[in-house]
Order: sequence, then structure tokens, then C-alpha cells
Amino acid sequence: MDEEAYAFLNSLDPKSQRIIKDTLNLLKENPYPHSRGDKERLHTGKNRSIYRMHSARSFTVIYLAGVKGVEREDPGQQVRG
Repeated sequence: MDEEAYAFLNSLDPKSQRIIKDTLNLLKENPYPHSRGDKERLHTGKNRSIYRMHSARSFTVIYLAGVKGVEREDPGQQVRG
């Protein structure tokens, strides 16, 4: 997770933090959830699988899926308000 996104996440109220962290954990287990969440593939014109998923009503998680050889603590999401 981007440092700026992490700081923003930690500045939110506890309920929003919990909901967003639950969403991130869901994506960590399954980056292509079908039954939960409002997920959509973004058409960036690049040869990457970039998705967005709404979380905690007012926030959107932007993440890469299916990227091999990239190490990260979380599955590459950024939290934006």
C-alpha cells in the first residue's frame, strides 16, 4: 500500500478503517470477487489489469490484479476518498 494511502486510511474514523481493511483483506484473498462489492475493471489503454472497488460508501480502492513478481505487504491497493 502506498505510504500516503496508508496515512490517509489511519486518519479515518474507526468504522471506515475497519470496512476498508475488510475490503483489502477480501481482495488479498480473491482479487476477482464476484459476489461481494462493486468491482469494475478500468480501461486504461495499458496492458494491465487495474480494478476499482467501492468501499465504506465514500471511498474507492484502486488495485492491480494478476501482477507476478511484485512484492508488497498488501495487494497493491490505494485508498482514495
